[in-house]
Amino acid sequence: MGISESEAKAFWLAFLLSLKERGLEGVKLVISDAHGGLKAALQQVFVQTDEKSAHAT
Repeated sequence: MGISESEAKAFWLAFLLSLKERGLEGVKLVISDAHGGLKAALQQVFVQTDEKSAHAT
């Protein structure tokens, strides 16, 4: 679990890297609020992961 005062890419990058360092692998899908910082970090850490917005369109 991580807590931050912002949803910037730097926070998400550190958080995702910590998960990867602890052995997380094979992430196929992340459902989120489509925040740009999370999307950018996902593309850097879990390259093959698909990201979908939880918001209805």
